[in-house]
Amino acid sequence: MKLKKSKIQEVIEGLDPIIEHMSKAEENAKRQLEHVDSNYKKSAQNLIHYNTFRSYDIRGIQKKLKDLGLTRFANAEGHIMASLLTTRLLLGKLMGEGNPTSLTGTWSIRKGRRLLNGHTKDLLGYRSKCFCLVTCPRPSSSVDYCLKKCTGRLLRSYYLLEEVD
Repeated sequence: MKLKKSKIQEVIEGLDPIIEHMSKAEENAKRQLEHVDSNYKKSAQNLIHYNTFRSYDIRGIQKKLKDLGLTRFANAEGHIMASLLTTRLLLGKLMGEGNPTSLTGTWSIRKGRRLLNGHTKDLLGYRSKCFCLVTCPRPSSSVDYCLKKCTGRLLRSYYLLEEVD
């Protein structure tokens, strides 16, 4: 199979602004992140990245990635920045980039999965069969209701961010 460099370049041009926006969103939230418990700081950073990532319609990029045999980020919510940077690194190598995107300073996909699983168990219990991701632009009382109904526990919601642009 011959890979067309123009198709790879299109994906790179689609991913680079998203990665840049995610990095800027984290930088903009630096003050809020200072108030997050150190056990959850990486998860809070990932939440910022994921929230920014979800603000994009990436269906076109996903189709092109699929055509190249690469990830479509379908299960990357626990490690979105690492997934994007790893994909970008691979695309750069396919294009023959001498100095591809660095993964320095990001957490691994494995660590992201481990943290997501650990925090889910802390929040919902070890044998919980309930997993929910609630996203909303502003604090909502229905979030507490949803989580209470789901887990049978009263959970406090912490709203780390307002919309980041």
